[in-house]
Amino acid sequence: MIVTDIKPVGKKRYQLYLDGNIAFILYKADIKSYNITVDSEISEECYKDILSSVLTKRALLRTLHLLEKKDYTESQLRNKLKEGFYPGEIADKTMDSLKEYGYLNDEKYALRYIEYKSKSKSDRAIRQDLAVKGIKSDVLDRAFDTFRQDNPDVNKVDLIYRLLTKRHYYEHEQDEKEKAKQYRFLAGKGFESGDIKKALNLDINS
Repeated sequence: MIVTDIKPVGKKRYQLYLDGNIAFILYKADIKSYNITVDSEISEECYKDILSSVLTKRALLRTLHLLEKKDYTESQLRNKLKEGFYPGEIADKTMDSLKEYGYLNDEKYALRYIEYKSKSKSDRAIRQDLAVKGIKSDVLDRAFDTFRQDNPDVNKVDLIYRLLTKRHYYEHEQDEKEKAKQYRFLAGKGFESGDIKKALNLDINS
């Protein structure tokens, strides 16, 4: 592998290009330590040593630092490492380590999110939110199953009722036009048709 370019990123970091493609980012001290210069050749042994001795440890520290501030999904952490130009194999090893140490668990992340948002959002909206965060559908299914088992009394009709109350729906006469308006609003929020219809017909005094 030939070093085709070394571009500065900030004051101390540099993008290293191998055979015309960006390989990873190293610090100035790393470049000096491995005696890397433009047009020089990096052996397979040297390349593997950089991955194992430098980037693997650095990627793990980077993700642990992120997780100290807030929870992340696996997909989000992978994106962070990708933004830092860490090779895919380093990201794979980092995710494996985080899972082994118990710092990364998408199912637990999803369950916490469901518990927090279940009082203000529909299941469909929650699913969409978590899908955007990179949670896989099978993981979502397990998280929702666990939530329902632990919270058998959760009632989406009651949630819709509270939302309609905040929108002052029950304070005025509800003609068909108003019902249709509220139905569209709630459907847009991802609530099930049957639950919406039940809530729209609720008596405010019941």
